[in-house]
Amino acid sequence: MDLPPFLAEFLQAFAAGVTVGGAYALMCIGLGIIFGSMRVINFAQGDFLMLGMYVAFYLTTGYGILSFLGPYAGPIIAAFLAGPVVFAIGWVVHRFIVARVTGLGVAASEGAGAYGQIIVTLGLSLILQNGGLIVLGSTPTGIRTPLSRSSWDIGPVLLNQARVVSFLVAVALVIAVYLFLARTRIGKGLRAAADNSTAAIYMGIDVDRAHRIAWSLGVGITAVAGGPYWRAHSRLRSG
Repeated sequence: MDLPPFLAEFLQAFAAGVTVGGAYALMCIGLGIIFGSMRVINFAQGDFLMLGMYVAFYLTTGYGILSFLGPYAGPIIAAFLAGPVVFAIGWVVHRFIVARVTGLGVAASEGAGAYGQIIVTLGLSLILQNGGLIVLGSTPTGIRTPLSRSSWDIGPVLLNQARVVSFLVAVALVIAVYLFLARTRIGKGLRAAADNSTAAIYMGIDVDRAHRIAWSLGVGITAVAGGPYWRAHSRLRSG
C-alpha cells in the first residue's frame, strides 16, 4: 500500500531526526552530568564532541590501530574507545584548569566562580576549535565504511545503517550511565555531591574528586556520541 507523499516524507524526516538525535541526546546527557554535579555550563562541550570524532577517526584509519577489525567492527570499537581517551584528557583538564574555578572554595566567593567558569570554558572552546584547525585542518575527513553508504528499507522509510548503529550505541550508553549513577558507589557519590556538597563532605565523600569524575565522564560520553558519526571535522567559524 502506497502512502501519500506528504506522509512518506514525514516518516522519513521523523526517522532521520530520531536516529541523528540519539547522538545529540547523548551529548546533552554528558552536559547534564557536568551541570548537575558541578553547576557549570560547559561551553566547550561541542568541541569535545569534535575531539571524539577525531579520536575515532585516527584509531580506525589514521594510524590503522583498529584496521584489523574490518570496516564494520573497527569504527564501532573506535567510537567506544574515544570515550576513555577523552575521559583521560578531561581528567587532566579539570585537574589543572577547571578545578581552579569550581568547587566549594570558589563557591564561597559571591559571583566569582560563575564568571571564572564562563571564561575558562569559553577559553577551552576556543583552544580546541583553533587548535583543531591548526593541527588537523579544516577539510572534512571521514571513515569510508559500508555502513554509511547502506540503508535498510522499511516500507517508505530508508534508514541509514550508520545512523541506526549510532542511535543504538547512544541507547546502550544511556542505560549504562543510568546503572552507573543508580547502582554503583561512585555514582551515588556523584549524586550526593550534586544534591548537597557540604553534607557529602561530612559523609566522607571527596567532592573535588566527584566533580573531576563528573567532568571527565561528561566529556567522555560526549566523545562516544561523536564517534559513531565517523566523520570528523573542526568547527570553523565564518567571519
